[in-house]
Amino acid sequence: MSEDSTVSNELLRLTDLRKVYKVRRRRGKITVNAVDGVSFSIGRGEKVGIIGASGCGKTTLLKMILGLAAPTSGSIEKNAAAGFVAQDPYSSLCHALTVHEIIAEPLIFTKKRRRAAECAEEVKQAMNLVNLPYDTYAARYPHQISGGERQRVSIARAMINRPGFLALDEPTSMIDYEVKASVADAITNATTQAGAAMLMVTHDIAISCALCDTLLVMDAGKIIESGKAETIMQNPQDPRTKKLVLAASDIEAYWQRAQ
Repeated sequence: MSEDSTVSNELLRLTDLRKVYKVRRRRGKITVNAVDGVSFSIGRGEKVGIIGASGCGKTTLLKMILGLAAPTSGSIEKNAAAGFVAQDPYSSLCHALTVHEIIAEPLIFTKKRRRAAECAEEVKQAMNLVNLPYDTYAARYPHQISGGERQRVSIARAMINRPGFLALDEPTSMIDYEVKASVADAITNATTQAGAAMLMVTHDIAISCALCDTLLVMDAGKIIESGKAETIMQNPQDPRTKKLVLAASDIEAYWQRAQ
């Protein structure tokens, strides 16, 4: 993310974006500022991570970017289509379709093809991006593959229409620790080969540092700190960011001791 990106280079720009909810409580309705004045931009090829604790507003922000929720105020300018990878690899895939049919869905939905059978070449290319051999996996159903493989299918499906940027919602939070690396590699390979930008929301600082060049730290609906991923990890400035980094460091130390 760079503030000096030219307009022609920008794929996404948010300006003073806000989302306010009215929540009913026993004593009446209260106002919740889920997203509170967020502004940033993403240029071509940039890899941006939005990190923060649960309830900080990052998922609401992503929903507005994807058009799944309407902003209360502010603006969203998109100059490219977005591919989307959901958090849950178990419920985000249709279990009645084969891997080939699942990945082909966006081509049929956008009327680029009429039937899944016409999409073989595009599906093969998308599966190659995420290291899933077509001959091995194309005819399988979701229940016949692992959670990490399902998430790679989701990435291939998101990339088949060659979007300008890939949006991901906690893409590694519901898969085993041992296969997170393979999913991270699939994300990196798919976006790099396609020349796509990336926007990922997560509470996992370790995975965000591995995948993202720039991090935005959210708390209570606001961006409280931003900068290069390695700078945020090595020298966080805001006390709330320091707590996130400390928690991530402790988790990494635990896994090192466990191995």
